Amino acid sequence: MTPDCPTPGKHRYATREAAALVAERTQVPFGRVLNPYACRCGWVHLTKLAPAERYTLPAA
Repeated sequence: MTPDCPTPGKHRYATREAAALVAERTQVPFGRVLNPYACRCGWVHLTKLAPAERYTLPAA
């Protein structure tokens, strides 16, 4: 059973690569760097709060 998501309002992505692509596309028009992170719910989300080095994703 997958735990509930602590941030259900965030978009969710199946892979880190998918999230990174969205982050890259978002950076240009909005001027904000977003970083993908693995959520405890099993999805990948984006955050603006911390650098990418803080979020290490386990190998699939």
